[in-house]
Amino acid sequence: MTGPSNGAPAPSDVRGIRAAPKLRNRWRWALYGVALAIWLTGTAWLLLQFATDMDYTQRQWLMRLHVLFALIGVWMFGALWALHVVPAWRKQQKRWTGTALFVFTIWLAGTGYYIYHAPPEWSDGLEYLHWLSGIGAPLLFLLHRFGRSGKASS
Repeated sequence: MTGPSNGAPAPSDVRGIRAAPKLRNRWRWALYGVALAIWLTGTAWLLLQFATDMDYTQRQWLMRLHVLFALIGVWMFGALWALHVVPAWRKQQKRWTGTALFVFTIWLAGTGYYIYHAPPEWSDGLEYLHWLSGIGAPLLFLLHRFGRSGKASS
């Protein structure tokens, strides 16, 4: 890729390899907002589940919000796949953390689904795994977002 008029490499070029497309600000901030809403509603529900005597029906509304944001997040993840993941994979950028974040997202969506739809003897154990994973989710995102960029070694 070259610059607009002088044939020089565009600023996004690094050693002849174009950087993976960055998300536009609106899209990126919408994604951050939805991810934060998922995390906050899940964490708040978890705290209220064990730290208060709040009625089940009151906690249920918080869980409904959590699931709503999670559904929006799954939709956004599909769009993110086409806009960011595939181009970055082709450029061999952040493959380790990107793959980990992808698998982790699928894990959270899958365990969230099975908590409600699996037999009770399965869902009890999955709840704890989902909770622990969800609480730690921001750490993996931060590692991917702010970790070392560049071409993967493998």
